[in-house]
Amino acid sequence: MTQIDLTDVEWSLAEMERMRALGSKAFVLPEAPVTGARAEGGGRVLARSISHPDFEPIWDAAEDLGMAAFAHVGFARERINPGWANNGAEDMKTFSLLSMIAGGQTAPQLLIAALVYDGLLERHPKLNVVIEEVGIDWLPYVLSAMEASIGHTTLPRDDEFRPSHLSVGDTYTLPLTPTEYVQRQVRVTPLPASNPIGRVIANVPPEVLCFSSDYPHVEGSASAVELCERQLADVHADDALRAAFFSDVGDLLGV
Repeated sequence: MTQIDLTDVEWSLAEMERMRALGSKAFVLPEAPVTGARAEGGGRVLARSISHPDFEPIWDAAEDLGMAAFAHVGFARERINPGWANNGAEDMKTFSLLSMIAGGQTAPQLLIAALVYDGLLERHPKLNVVIEEVGIDWLPYVLSAMEASIGHTTLPRDDEFRPSHLSVGDTYTLPLTPTEYVQRQVRVTPLPASNPIGRVIANVPPEVLCFSSDYPHVEGSASAVELCERQLADVHADDALRAAFFSDVGDLLGV
């Protein structure tokens, strides 16, 4: 896994080339906007989305080198407002729990939405993105919310129409729907001991989910394959779906 630093694009490009020559097929991707760069005169540059034009050389290189981008819970995750810690208590228990519940779920939704809405996946159709160890329960929501942001959404009670955020051909000009981009280029890994597959896989394009274990960490389970096999059996997965779940990321990476 190649480690890059998006505050230094030129160094990152050189590191990607160096590591690819050594056999690496993937590099780390922050889940949060890029900060830390310094402007001329010593001032701090405003945080930038990873979809900012400054980072286009990274995505060009990823396609040219055949390297996938991996976003992992331990690398530059989105943070919740520290004011939640100021609750009058003498410990940080609640803030830690809120960070675990909300922080980990928020970051991948923002990441996927930015990749789609800013046209990064459209500009780089050979770029593959894998999102690891941030759960999967958020995935049906973000896909449905992105789809609902385009066109018109029917209100459930009075059968009237509410204007959407984006209109096809006007404010949304991408040729594919958000779900189609995710289906084509994004993969998300569950941790089978804590993220049951069945309640999610029926509500998303099934090939978006792919196997992971995180062994020997305790949340990964020492029997991750068997756990996933049982969960896939519970949803009556056929051989094609099972094969895609267990091997698709390897196929995307060419390993």
